[in-house]
This record gives sequence, C-alpha cells and structure tokens, in this order.
Amino acid sequence: MKLVKAEGLTYEYTKIMETDHGTEEHRVVALKNVNIEIEKGEFVVVLGHNGSGKSTFAKHINALLQPTGGTLWVKGMNTQEEGLIWEIRQTAGMVFQNPDNQLVATVVEEDIAFGPENMGVPPKEIRMRVDEALDAVRMKEFAAYTPSKLSGGQKQRVAIAGVLAMTPEIIIFDESTSMLDPQGKAEINELIQEIHKESSITIISITHDIEEVAKSDHVIVMDGGHVVMQGLPDDILLKEEQLIALQLDIPFALKFTNALKKAHIEIAPCTTLERAVEEVCQLRSKM
Repeated sequence: MKLVKAEGLTYEYTKIMETDHGTEEHRVVALKNVNIEIEKGEFVVVLGHNGSGKSTFAKHINALLQPTGGTLWVKGMNTQEEGLIWEIRQTAGMVFQNPDNQLVATVVEEDIAFGPENMGVPPKEIRMRVDEALDAVRMKEFAAYTPSKLSGGQKQRVAIAGVLAMTPEIIIFDESTSMLDPQGKAEINELIQEIHKESSITIISITHDIEEVAKSDHVIVMDGGHVVMQGLPDDILLKEEQLIALQLDIPFALKFTNALKKAHIEIAPCTTLERAVEEVCQLRSKM
C-alpha cells in the first residue's frame, strides 16, 4: 500500500473576476487527472512555478481541499470520507509558508503543546513531546520566549516543532523557506534533511526552488495542474531545456560545469556543488 496515492485527482473551483461590466465567474481547473504515488519514508519534492498546482495538491493530502474528481488516499484512507478527516490530518502534518499563520500561543513551548493537547494526549506525554520537538529543531533555550520576538527562521523552527509534537507519519513543507533570507533558508533545509534522516517520517516538500531538489529521493514536476515529469533528482535536473521551458531554473552547480565545458574543460555535468568540487579536484589531480 502506498502511503499517498492520487488517482485521476482533479480540482476545479469558481473564481470571481472584476470587469468593467461588473463581476464574472470563471471556472479554474487547478488540478487535472493527477496520478502520483509516494512511498513511506521517501523524501519527495513537488516542483513547479507559481500557479502550477503544487500547493493545491499539497492541501489535498491533509484534506484541506476535497477533490472535485478522482481520488486521493493517505495511508489507505480516502480523503473524501468525512469521518476520516481527523485521522488523515493526524497522519499528515503541514508547515506553511508564513509561520505567523501557524503560531497560536504567546509562549513557544505552549504553541508546540497546542496540537497534542487538542489530540487528547496525556499531560506527561505532552511535556515529553514538547521537549523532544524543541531538541529536534534546536530551540530548547527559546522555550519560554514569545514567538513575536523570534526571527523568521526561528519562528519556522517552532512551527516545525509544533508539527513534530503531533508525531505525524508525513510532513508537508509548503514553500516553507520562501520567506527566509538565504542563510535562514539553508538552515531550515538542513533541518528538514536531518528530520528525514533521523526518523521514519515521509517528507513532501512543495517548492519552486531548484536547489532543493538534489537531495530528495523522488521529484514530481507540475505545470498547469498536470504532472509533466517525475523521476530521480539527477534525471530531472539534467533536463535543462524542459526545466527552462517550464519557467524553472537549473542548479548553480550545473551552470558552473556547463561554463567549464564551454571553456573546453572536460568535466561531467553536476547537479550539486559537492559533486562539482569533487570533479574539479579530480581534474586538478590529473594536471
């Protein structure tokens, strides 16, 4: 059984548009016939430009949105079955783009405890979960802080801790680094990698940032509500022309090795800086 399975998933909605003659209704197809399978324990990146349908797909995984066609199952549970929505949302936690929309308490540790309390977890276990979550995101010393006093990256760590404390099997990161500066983005991405390596949690990262792709297990590329490519990171990242046509970038490491090849330096195309450095070192050793 796949942990997440979408079969013919379709989502349409009506958008009200202001015109010179008043308002008009337009039917928008945000997802159309999407077929996706995600295995337990995978690190999956769903990649696409703004409006590609990736965030709409993410919101279906924890039943924030309901399909207008097709079916989506989470751990074998049909997200359209109203009686299963609570269990689905316990299975699939979500970290949003703006942590301010996710933090609800006036003290960090109380915010992290909020989810487990609503789940009816006993107080002693809540205390243990809060401590473990704070340790996991390296925010133990900020337990008694007010979230409003924290930086954007620190707030995002607290939001992640709040989801971890609910012990989900899946965590969906919906553009969760897009509001951070480069250092904050790198730190949160590193933290997400650590969470994946040190737990059995399935990670689904929704992003338009090509640099987040290389360290995943599986990549799904969306455009116009469709899945247009999926496969292993290197297989996707080396399809330069297709990525550019989809309004996506190519990794800096690949740009670097391409530039060396144009300068008549024989080097293999690389999708990560680590691999590019290795290739350059090997070239130097042969000189």
